[in-house]
Amino acid sequence: PVFFGSISKHQYLNNMLPHYSSIDWMNNNLPDTSKVLYVGYSAWFYLDRDYMPMANRSIDYHNISSPSQFKEILDKNNITHIYIEEYPGDEGSTLDKIKKDKFSSKELNLNSIIDCQKWLDVDPSSLGIEIISYYHFRPFILMRGLELTNELELLKTIKSKVVKSRTRGTFINVEDAVYVLK
Repeated sequence: PVFFGSISKHQYLNNMLPHYSSIDWMNNNLPDTSKVLYVGYSAWFYLDRDYMPMANRSIDYHNISSPSQFKEILDKNNITHIYIEEYPGDEGSTLDKIKKDKFSSKELNLNSIIDCQKWLDVDPSSLGIEIISYYHFRPFILMRGLELTNELELLKTIKSKVVKSRTRGTFINVEDAVYVLK
């Protein structure tokens, strides 16, 4: 359709690529000097800002003992923003309600820095749950700690979508989040 001019490249990407509206917003609103910690898998190759995908494991979240240590690592890597993609079942992309695997901010009662530190200090083998689920959620505990210490602030939530069927053109509406480090 783009080749023949029936729709623009932007319309095509927005219709076919999960989370593209969020990428488009960041490309048009974040400073050119931004570096984004990209928490998701969908469209980072369309981001026109420097980024570090959380998935490439450049940061060893398992061995970070506190939100302040995490902030030092983010600063060392010149991270200025954190972008979080929501997926169906996540219960949101903001750090106060995010859910991944068997953990959620609400269920862990991450309402203070003390709550966050308690969960960072816990021995995951003592929880009686899958250790991998704990380690998958640990970066969000660190991020929530930064938010609670006012070192991370929600900049924008963006209505986006996840493609359910490209053939049928069906989508699931989601809301992604962009945070700014202070």
